[in-house]
Amino acid sequence: MATMVKANDTYVVLQYNTGLMSSSDLENNAQNTHEIISGETIYGIVMHSFGASSEINQLIEQTVQNNPEAFLNGDANKMSAGHVLRLPTQGTTSLGIANAISQF
Repeated sequence: MATMVKANDTYVVLQYNTGLMSSSDLENNAQNTHEIISGETIYGIVMHSFGASSEINQLIEQTVQNNPEAFLNGDANKMSAGHVLRLPTQGTTSLGIANAISQF
């Protein structure tokens, strides 16, 4: 027996991230890189890429973790010019996920 859904019925829809990427996701991922230029700071790069964000420290931390070869001894203040950073996508930090759930 089929269940009838009425226009005024309330439903909660949760989306599960399967890890599959659409072509637009792949394009955005490819564009989510930055070549380090001498004199730049990680803070400046992340601010330029993501704007002011309450997640700035998490985004910096994740950038350093994703690019160990670009940072001397894992120090965010010691970047090597010429390396191409793979930047995180905003919302992939644990804080971003918590905010997304709380706003739901």
